[in-house]
Amino acid sequence: MLVMSRMVDADPFVPDHLTDALSMHLDLTAKLAWVREGAGLRYPDIELSLIPSLVLERDRERAATELIIARGWTGVTPADVLAMPSVFIGSLDEIAEQMEERRARYGFSYYVVSDRQLDRAAPLVARLAAR
Repeated sequence: MLVMSRMVDADPFVPDHLTDALSMHLDLTAKLAWVREGAGLRYPDIELSLIPSLVLERDRERAATELIIARGWTGVTPADVLAMPSVFIGSLDEIAEQMEERRARYGFSYYVVSDRQLDRAAPLVARLAAR
């Protein structure tokens, strides 16, 4: 398994009180609405960024379970992890598809990856650029 982000205790898009995918989606949607309202007419010019957790692994459920254990999360299921806006697990094609879907859903178009991991992110960048 290739993990392309720091293992941290908390994900900024997963507040402690949110334990299911629907709640996380609704919370993020509310935050984005707040940004949209504050930006007004400037909103189309804003580039929304995200620091993703990228895990190259074919067995998505197993990788999600391992991420739960590594981060010490409780009350979170593998399905919840797979639905988190900032977590991308799968093959290069699956992750590219997830990024495109979340861009359409949430507006994220700018992903920040550590410079130490650029060589690992390069195949994903190439895949997305080819689409």
